[in-house]
Amino acid sequence: MISNLEDYKEAMRHIVLGIHFLAVSDQKMFHRDINRSSLMFRLEDGKVYGVINSFNLAEREDNSSKGHKSGQSWERPFMSISLHLDEKMMGTTEYIERFDLESILYVMWWEVRLSDKGKLFATEEAQETYKKWIELDDKNLHDFKRVALWDIREDLINESYRPLCWTWLRPLCRIFADGYSELLEYNSNCEGTETCSDFSLPDGEELIEFDYDTLGGHVTFEKIWEIMGDYPMSSSRCY
Repeated sequence: MISNLEDYKEAMRHIVLGIHFLAVSDQKMFHRDINRSSLMFRLEDGKVYGVINSFNLAEREDNSSKGHKSGQSWERPFMSISLHLDEKMMGTTEYIERFDLESILYVMWWEVRLSDKGKLFATEEAQETYKKWIELDDKNLHDFKRVALWDIREDLINESYRPLCWTWLRPLCRIFADGYSELLEYNSNCEGTETCSDFSLPDGEELIEFDYDTLGGHVTFEKIWEIMGDYPMSSSRCY
C-alpha cells in the first residue's frame, strides 16, 4: 500500500491505462480478475508505478466469454455489477473492457475504507460490509453495489483518502450509476419478451438499441480518463 495520495493516484492511472492498452492492442486482451491482490506498485528512481499482476484468467477478445460469473469469494466485491446479472439483463455473453474498468472503481471504493496512510485500517462497519459483499448471492450483491454507487459517504472514507471522494469516487460512481439506471429502464421496457427486438411500440415509435458495452454511452474509457487523468491521452506517458 502507498502512504502518499498523489503517488497512489498516479499508480492507479498507470493501471487504468494498462487495462485500456490491453483492450485496444492487437491482442485485445481482458484481465478478468482485477481485485486488490492483483494490483501492485513498483518504486523506480523515486517514482511510483502501478502494475497489473496475476494474468491467470486473462483472455483475448476472440476467446473471451462471461466466464467465471460467480467468481471466487475474494473476487466478488470487485466484480462488475453486470456479472451478477443473467445474460439477457446483461446484454452480452462476452467479457468486455468495461468490466475491468468497473473493477478498478471497486478496488478504490474498498481501499479508502480498508486502509489509511499506507496501512491496513478498517472500521468495524467497513469490515462487516466487506464480509457481506463476499457472502451475498448475485441478486443481493447486485443490489448492494447499485446502492453503493449512489451512496459515497465521506465519513466512511479514511482520512488520507478523503480528497478522492469528490475528485474521483463521486464522479466515477455517478457515471456508472447513471448507466445502470438507464440499463434497468431499458430492460424494464423489454420485460416479458425474449429480446428487446421483440418489444412492440406504438406506431411511429422505435425502441433505440441500448449500448451495453458503454452502459448507454455513460461509461467509456475516455470519460473515465476525463475524471482520473492529469495529462492528455496524446501524451507519450500514456503507455
